[in-house]
Amino acid sequence: MEMTPQLLAVFIRNTLLMRTSPNEIMRQLELIPNPFYGECYVASALLYEMLDGKNMELWKKKDYKNEFHWWIKLVDTGEIIDITAEQYSIDKKPCPSADSDGAIKADLMWFPSYKTRVKKLKKELMDYINIKKLM
Repeated sequence: MEMTPQLLAVFIRNTLLMRTSPNEIMRQLELIPNPFYGECYVASALLYEMLDGKNMELWKKKDYKNEFHWWIKLVDTGEIIDITAEQYSIDKKPCPSADSDGAIKADLMWFPSYKTRVKKLKKELMDYINIKKLM
């Protein structure tokens, strides 16, 4: 099976969901965390890195909290791959990638803390992919 950006994005999304599987107490108290909040750069950077950035651009735009939201744009088709867009629908807010006015083409960040987070998510993703192979 060919690993397309779209398929890899689904796997990354599912990996993020597995991190925050709510327990029964959280469900009863309605304290289910948003599994995508704060993960947009990490998820997008991982997708970009795993496919060597081929035919991809990183984009960012400030959201309603004045925080940058990150996503991938495919160069040849203009398709937007926003792995964590759902964080906004969970919070009933508009997603920045839905309207690219004011968006900025960006590069991978060099901060060690983000590199560590990308590496951690990659390990979790590889574990998830290996589990899927066993099924």
